[in-house]
Amino acid sequence: MSGTFAARAAARRRKRTPQAPAEEPYYDGKHAAPKDQEQTAEESARLTREDLALFADRLGAVLAENPEERRHRLHLEREREFEAAGETRVQRRIRHHQEQRDRRHRETALYRVHHSERARRFRRWVLLTSCSASIGFAFGLVQALTGPPVGVAWAVAGAGWVLDWRIRGRGRTRLSEVTGPGIVIAIIVRIPFASGLAAASGLGPLLALSPFAK
Repeated sequence: MSGTFAARAAARRRKRTPQAPAEEPYYDGKHAAPKDQEQTAEESARLTREDLALFADRLGAVLAENPEERRHRLHLEREREFEAAGETRVQRRIRHHQEQRDRRHRETALYRVHHSERARRFRRWVLLTSCSASIGFAFGLVQALTGPPVGVAWAVAGAGWVLDWRIRGRGRTRLSEVTGPGIVIAIIVRIPFASGLAAASGLGPLLALSPFAK
């Protein structure tokens, strides 16, 4: 009887004493779940296959396109890059206008045009330069540059050429393209260049025969 009582008392004590929670297994993070690894590998393989398929399609399209289609594609890609950079409609219009002028300037370069066009440009250059030099002679600029050393005349001619080049938009507008009132402005602006060139070349006596010298 006493043994049964002692056993029951011990059971009640064990029941009242809180048991410590079971210790969780230690996880060091080095061992990922195999299922997660398989899923990540599958996604990477799927993305790689999609990238290869897109690359193959793009490569095939590039190889199959003609020069006109290629220029059109490159133009669209370039426009998308400017649009992604935040270019506004006004900026795009200005850029297109400038690119058109530059393209026309390259296409009409002296070495690309017909020899008749080169001859026409040369005659126009000689005519306008002669008018500018004659006006410079009438105002005594050619005579003033003839006395000093020839280097002074070449320096004035170089400075006059830079001035004319800048006024014509850094050469974007050719002298042969100037029309209307711009011809008068071009003749006046080119007086220092033409006068320095005439003085350095010894053309003063020849300019004395021009109508502007009277």
